[in-house]
Formats: sequence, C-alpha cells, structure tokens
Amino acid sequence: MNIEISQIFTQIVAFLIMLWIMKKFAWKPFLDILETRHKRIRSEFEEIASKKQEVAKLFADYDTKQKRIDADAKIKIQEAMQLGSERAKEIEQNAQEKALHILNSAKEKALGEKIKMEGEIKEHIITISAKMAEAIIKEKMDKKMQDKVLDDFAEKVKF
Repeated sequence: MNIEISQIFTQIVAFLIMLWIMKKFAWKPFLDILETRHKRIRSEFEEIASKKQEVAKLFADYDTKQKRIDADAKIKIQEAMQLGSERAKEIEQNAQEKALHILNSAKEKALGEKIKMEGEIKEHIITISAKMAEAIIKEKMDKKMQDKVLDDFAEKVKF
C-alpha cells in the first residue's frame, strides 16, 4: 500500500475548507433554525403550562361556586320547606278556627231552635190542656178565670 502524503494532505485541506464553508453557510443557519424551533417549542410548553394553571384555577373557582350554589340551594329549600310548614300550620289553625266558629254558630242556632221548639211545645201543651180542661169541666169560664187556670198549669209544666 502506497500512501501518498500529498493526497492525504489535500484531502485534509479539502475537508477543512468544506467544514469551514459548511460552518459559514450551512451550519449557522441550521443551528439558528434549530434554536428558533427550540424556543418556539419551549414557549408553547410554557403557554400550555400556563393554560393548565388557568384551567386548574377555573376548575377550582367552578368547584367553589358549585359548592356555594349547592349550599345556597339547600338553604333556600330549607327556607321554602319551613315557609310551607308555617303556611300549613296557619291554614290548619284558620281551618280549626273556622270549624270552631261554625260549631259554635251551629250550637247557638240549635239552642235557639230548641228554645223556639220548647216554646211551641209549651203553647201546644197549654192549648191541648186548655181544651182538655174545658172538655172535662164542661162549663164555661170567663176569660179571666181561663187565663188564671192556664197560667197555673204553665207554672206546673215549666221547662
């Protein structure tokens, strides 16, 4: 094997010139492109991380608001139930008062009817008694004596 130093030297020089040309015209723009891409990817990851934080914060806010809304809803339901219960008690009390009023009114009316009926029965008894007394005595009495007999009878039959 014959090694020619001039050829090796030429190849080394050609390689170094090619390396310098590549570094000057290709390598720097290629590294710039890679750096730009690297920065863009890093900024996108940072943006994604900040969006994740915003989403986490929004989710926490949403969860807090949802819990507050649930608590408010429970309170309002309890208030509505209490109000309904109070209203039911009022209605029941009003119904009882009306029933008591109607019962008292009916008792008063019944008492009035009883007194009226007692008076009518008393008059009928007096009339029948007077007719019976007249039939038994079979004599005519004057009006004054008849009234006295009826009054005496009415006193004896008092209700």
